Amino acid sequence: MIFNIGNGGVMAGTLLKQSLRHYRLLVNAGGVCIGLAMAMLLVVVRKTPASWGLAGFIALLVVILVSMPIGLTLSSRRHTP
Repeated sequence: MIFNIGNGGVMAGTLLKQSLRHYRLLVNAGGVCIGLAMAMLLVVVRKTPASWGLAGFIALLVVILVSMPIGLTLSSRRHTP
């Protein structure tokens, strides 16, 4: 649910950037919601039995969780007037 809300916020902020004054806030809040949902998924998945597929999935989640704030920061700096 929170993942869907985050995606909706990012899409709405991106699509409404011409008409919405604080669209970056909406995009960043959506990104935080997505990151929170992925962190919650990481906590839940860690309790399952170990396998190679699980290790790859956890590695992918970690890479995305590390790169997401970097992308949001770069995007905010690029669009700052």
